[in-house]
Formats: sequence, C-alpha cells, structure tokens
Amino acid sequence: MLFLDSAELRVKERRDLTLDFWRNNVDALLNFQNKNVLRDAGHISNKQMESHVSEIYDEFALRRKNQEAIDADKADMEELRQIEQEVGRRG
Repeated sequence: MLFLDSAELRVKERRDLTLDFWRNNVDALLNFQNKNVLRDAGHISNKQMESHVSEIYDEFALRRKNQEAIDADKADMEELRQIEQEVGRRG
C-alpha cells in the first residue's frame, strides 16, 4: 500500500511518474524491508524459471485435488449418515 500511496500522492501533486520513480521506490521499499535487490539479470533463465514454477504448481495442484477428493468423501459420508438416520427413524 505504501508504494501505491506514494504514487497516488505524486499524481495529486501533478509530478511525473517515470520508470525511474517506480524503480527507485521499489528498490527503496525492498531495502527498507531488508530484502535484497537484484542488480543484474540474475543467473536463472526464463525457461529455467518456468520449468521450476511449473513443477511447484504441479505439486500444488496435486495436493489441491487430493484435498478436494478428501473433502468430497467427507461430504458424501455425512450425507450417507443423514440418510441412514432418516431411514432408521422411519423403519
């Protein structure tokens, strides 16, 4: 929010929003939060990054699907218990 607030204030003051403004403010915010600022292109290619992110997402998607199956099974079991109770009351 602080970052966007500073940009909004700059616009209200009718000052230019340049790429340097954004870069410097992001860098300052990262430094303030004790985060490292990447100074060059880094050592990981875009292809390597996409491959790594794809692996992480695939693991996440598998866990999500497993959890959805568990949740569906729990809902089915609860529905069966309710049906069983209803049939037991009638019988």
